Amino acid sequence: MGIIFRLVKAIGKDTPYMAGLIDGEGGIKININHRTPGIIFVASIVLGMTHKETVERIAEIIGTKISCQKKKMPQKPMYMVGIFKQEDVEQILLELMPYLITKRRQAELVLEFIRLKRQGDEKTLDKQFDVYMQVRKLNPRSETIWRSKMDYAKLYEDVLRTQEYRRKYGKHWKARLTKDLRLGLA
Repeated sequence: MGIIFRLVKAIGKDTPYMAGLIDGEGGIKININHRTPGIIFVASIVLGMTHKETVERIAEIIGTKISCQKKKMPQKPMYMVGIFKQEDVEQILLELMPYLITKRRQAELVLEFIRLKRQGDEKTLDKQFDVYMQVRKLNPRSETIWRSKMDYAKLYEDVLRTQEYRRKYGKHWKARLTKDLRLGLA
């Protein structure tokens, strides 16, 4: 629970400021993690701006680092800060909720998603996927970028397969799924 206790104390007077920045320049999302075999959903909060000092201030408040994305075109670099640890995302959203306007619905859905994910049973998997789709639709830029590339039926199958392997093989599910994918059994 790294930054949670520091966050509650430090965010204080900066809470409305941070909520305004996330409303305008940030994103409250559910990402797909493809790094492991199968599919895992991860809730996240990101903030990206070209004004480095502002992003550094937010990074200092929440106790994380910034990253920089340089564009190929002659534009200013984009400085970003992201929160990906589920407990931290939940804590920050609970703190910011009274001040969020534009991204309030995304925050409510992501909090629901985290709650469902914490339950972790098969009954909530359909609900998790539904919440993921709702958040995706509320983020129109990501929806238009990925709409043509995403096969939602295949994605759902991959999510089910991942859950099945996690349940069936416990802590060794990644190795088992990787092996079965290589052999064409999954």
